[in-house]
Formats: sequence, C-alpha cells, structure tokens
Amino acid sequence: MNIHVFGLVLFVVFLLPLVERVGKKRMMVFSYGLELFAYFGMFVGAWDMRLLVGFRVLSALSYAVGFTVNAALAFDVLPPEKRTGGIALFGISGILSNPFCAWMGQFFVTGFPRGLFLLGALLTLFALSLVFFVEEKSHTKDEYQAKHLFDVLKRKDLWEEFLLAMVLGGAFGTLATFVPLQTMERLGASFLTVYFVAYSLTAIGCRFFFSPEMDRFSSEKLLLMGFALVFFAMGNMAILLTKIQVVFTGILYGVGHTILYPVLSALVVKQSQEGEKYITNSVFIGFYTLGGFVFPSGLGVVGDWLSTKSIFWGMAIGAGVAFLWLLMGRKREEKIFN
Repeated sequence: MNIHVFGLVLFVVFLLPLVERVGKKRMMVFSYGLELFAYFGMFVGAWDMRLLVGFRVLSALSYAVGFTVNAALAFDVLPPEKRTGGIALFGISGILSNPFCAWMGQFFVTGFPRGLFLLGALLTLFALSLVFFVEEKSHTKDEYQAKHLFDVLKRKDLWEEFLLAMVLGGAFGTLATFVPLQTMERLGASFLTVYFVAYSLTAIGCRFFFSPEMDRFSSEKLLLMGFALVFFAMGNMAILLTKIQVVFTGILYGVGHTILYPVLSALVVKQSQEGEKYITNSVFIGFYTLGGFVFPSGLGVVGDWLSTKSIFWGMAIGAGVAFLWLLMGRKREEKIFN
C-alpha cells in the first residue's frame, strides 16, 4: 500500500525539473499511459505477488506524475484571488473515488477479483482521452525562481505549511488504515466504507456549497478550525462505542480536510511566483503524502505496543500540537502589530 508513497517522494526529489522541460500535458499522457499499462499488467499477473509489486511500482510513478501535474493544471486556470475555493472544488474529483472504489472493491473481490484491474484500466483510458482537450499555459522562469526540490527546501517561509501538510496526510492515512481495525475490535465488523461514505459526502457537500466563501476568511482562522475538527475526529474514534460514531468521525474529518488541504495548498502557491508554483505545490503534495506513511507506520507500532485506541489518541496529539502551534503564532503576530 505504501509503494505509491515512495514513488511520489522519489519523483519529487529527482524528477520534478523534468516535467518543466517536457511539458505538463505530455507528462499527463505519460502518466495515464503508464497507468493503463500497469493495470493490464496487474490483470495478467493477478496471482503472482512479484508481478503485482512490479506493476505497482510503475503505477506509483504514474500516480506521482499525474497527481502533481493535475494540481498544477488546476492552478493554471484558477484566478489568484479564488485559488483556495477553486482548489477545494477541484478536490471533489479525488474525493468521489473514495466511496466508489471502496464499494466496487468489495463487489469485485467477492466475485471477480481480477475485474477490479479492468475497471481501473477503463477509468484510466477515459481520463487519458480527456487529456487531449487540456490547454497548457506556459510561464517564463528567471534565475531567482525555484527549479528543483532543494531550491524549495531553502524557502523557510514554506516550511510551516509543509509540516502541517504532513500532519494532515498522517490524519488521512491513520483513519484509512486503522478504522477497519478499530471497528472490528469494538463493533465486531469493519466499517471502512461507512466512514468513507460519510467523509466523502461531507467533503463534497462542503466544497460544493461553501468553497466560494473560503477565500473570504483568513487562512489562520480556517487552519485553526480545521485542526480542531481533526483533533475531535481522532478523539471520537479513540472512544468508539457505536456505529454512529464512525459516521460522526467521517463528518468531522470531512469538514476538517475540506478546510485544511485547499488552504495549505493555496498558501504554498500564493507565496510562490507563477512560474514556480508547480514545483512548490508538488513538494507540498510530497510532504502530505509522506505524512500519510510516517504517522500511520509509527502509530501502528504504538498500537501494537499499547492498543488500537492509542493510535487515534496519538494522531489527536499531532493535530492538537498543530492547533497550538498556529494559535501561538497568531498570538505572536497580534502582539507584534499591537
């Protein structure tokens, strides 16, 4: 499951400048073409773990390119003053896949497991056909703009957003990984689909109806609200007693994620020049994805040592620390200006 994490991180470290030279549209064709090949390979080698891992590596590279380039193309068409709400609306496309794929996965696994790879290939082929209608904008770059990962990492003004992105990615990964285990232990059945449906419907509803309002509020207040909701979502899952709490966790985290991801992504882009926003936002995505590996892996060790509920309390502490850090930073700014 974590192969795609390493694929994205390696892509961010070594291959980001390649996209600027080749062009985003061509890289999108490469991304979906490679994904299509990987899905057919998984279908053929479905019962050979070595082949599955090999094709999963190719799929991870495809994911790394497609995820980052898609976001860059979205920012290209969004006016600077509407990027927070716009990227929130754009994110609906990714959220829609969560309940749909969870349901389709359960359906195919019980009847025709290999068919899931054919479904993936069909969806990829449809996406590939849409790429040819995309118009790519070109931006001039000067010697002062970030050209690779290490240029971005020198930007100390972006590190807060990168670290907060890691916490957010860790929260998403923790819920996606350990909700089945916690519900199985506490309620006797896995309710991952219930969680994802509640999360996805909430996130889509919030983004659809409230995304235009997000650009009107201060990013500091939105971030504080978002991490507070993540904190309560984790605490609620830690003390799980009934199925309705799974739904409530999905709602809390759905609102929190709806706020946090587009705000953090837009902040990174707003602090970057137009010609470098692809690279800076790709590094942001890399940190978010890395958090989805680091936090669940570390907390999983804690869970083995203590209990499953300690995993959610641990992630709640992470969200609480992020909240307090933002709150302290806001108070420092108010003190300076006063």
